[in-house]
Amino acid sequence: MDIDRRLYNWSQSIPDSWVPTRIFRDESMSPGLQLYQDYCDVYLTLFLTSIWNKLRISQIQVKLLILSCLAGLPPTPSILANQDVCRQIIQQLADDICASVPFFLGDRVKPGRTGDGCVQYPCVPGRPPVKDHYHTGPTMGGWSLLLPLGTLTKMNIQLRDGQRGWIAGQMARTARIYSITTFPSGPPKR
Repeated sequence: MDIDRRLYNWSQSIPDSWVPTRIFRDESMSPGLQLYQDYCDVYLTLFLTSIWNKLRISQIQVKLLILSCLAGLPPTPSILANQDVCRQIIQQLADDICASVPFFLGDRVKPGRTGDGCVQYPCVPGRPPVKDHYHTGPTMGGWSLLLPLGTLTKMNIQLRDGQRGWIAGQMARTARIYSITTFPSGPPKR
């Protein structure tokens, strides 16, 4: 629980500029932008997005450890409440990872090249997309997604209805964009 607390405290201590901005679909967005549940998160850089997702995966893993420890205790109201809170937080963290996908990939569905200005990335209204995105997005965006998405599909966690399918679809899309024919740990689970 101390590790869980430390991870949470770190996420609360970072500069405001590192905190993503949640945006919802509007008419100014590319119709090809595949949002998660009609929203996505916009970050300052792809690097920060990757850091957030690594933090989220770590937090999920710690919550799973806490759940396994609680499972060995008698089911008191307090234990049951703690288990429920852990499951809710795991789901929120999984949702946040999914909400990062559009920022990594934009509306891409096929391979691109560095500097390709045709790709539409989500951005905060009134602010242009991050210029670095057009250089790092095509080369690193999808690669940065494979670990958090793949980890989510392998974890024994309850996800929202259809969420595993959405994740598998985004992994398949990433594989198409980057011409990946096999995943190191096998195909994503559905």
